[in-house]
Amino acid sequence: MLMTPDPSEEILGVNFHVGSTSAAVDAALAGGLVLAPSGPGLAADLVESEAYRDALLQADVNLTDSGFLLALWQLKTGRKLPRLSGLGYLRTLLTHPDVMAAGGTFWVMPNAEEQTIHLKWLNSQGVQVTREDCYLAPFYPKGVIEDAALIAQIEQRRPRLIILAIGGGVQERLGLTLAKRFSSHALVARFWLST
Repeated sequence: MLMTPDPSEEILGVNFHVGSTSAAVDAALAGGLVLAPSGPGLAADLVESEAYRDALLQADVNLTDSGFLLALWQLKTGRKLPRLSGLGYLRTLLTHPDVMAAGGTFWVMPNAEEQTIHLKWLNSQGVQVTREDCYLAPFYPKGVIEDAALIAQIEQRRPRLIILAIGGGVQERLGLTLAKRFSSHALVARFWLST
């Protein structure tokens, strides 16, 4: 995996990227695991789930998406850190030509209804994504996630980026599994968005 782009701040034992959005986008495009952990995930999953904690510790970039986390950090340290929202990050990422191109991205969606909504929005933004560029995630149990069907589909499609949009607490764990599996895969860069 790549090194976290500077500058960063360690909060709760996790390095958070506190630099520019463009530096974090560059990390994803270079093949980095990018996460935007939510406040509830940091409050519960970080403590209760070893697999979740490992994902954050091994991510190349953790975005400062949680306003609550930043408010508590400012109260504790007196330092105000920038908030890099996952949605803002995704919007910036989606303007990159490699991402907008047909076959440039592969999306893991929570269900068919959400897939339809996301595809309509993505196509309205000029991002060329079809149902064939998507995978509907099954229910994943707690702990480390393995999904042979998803891995096979990614190997067949060979997308530039993989975007997980299946919900916080789960997609971080799946993201780490995929990042490890595709760490030497020259044609696959990784970006996982925690919403």
